Amino acid sequence: QESDDGCSVPDPSDGDIPTCDSTYSIDIPNSTTLWEADPRPENSAEYYQFTQFAMSLNEMEEGMKTKLCPTDCRLRPDIRKLEEGDIDGAAAEKTRLEEKQRDARKARKGKKSLEWTPRYIYIYIYKY
Repeated sequence: QESDDGCSVPDPSDGDIPTCDSTYSIDIPNSTTLWEADPRPENSAEYYQFTQFAMSLNEMEEGMKTKLCPTDCRLRPDIRKLEEGDIDGAAAEKTRLEEKQRDARKARKGKKSLEWTPRYIYIYIYKY
C-alpha cells in the first residue's frame, strides 16, 4: 500500500516500520552525519513500535524512588503493575484508586466549610 507522497504504509499486523521511496534526495555532498536513529529492538512490534528509549521511560532504577516527586506517575501502583506485566492487577488497582477518589470527593462535597486546596500548585493572579 502507498500513500499520496510515495511512502509505503504497512499493514499494522506486519510489524514493519513505514519506509519512503520518495523522489527527493537528501544526499548533500561533503556533509557529515551528526546523528542516526538506533535500530528498533527485535520485540518493538509487540510494543507499538517503541524505541528502546520509549520502552525505558517508566523504569524505576535503584535509588530513584527517594529522589522522585511524590506525584511522579512512576510511583503510581497501577503503572508499576503495568510495567511488571500484571495487566489484571493494574486494572484492579486503577479501579481501587478511582473508587478512593470518588469517595474522597463525596466526603468533601458534604462539608462546605472545609476548602480543599492543591498541595503543590497555588493560584496567583497576575495584575497586568
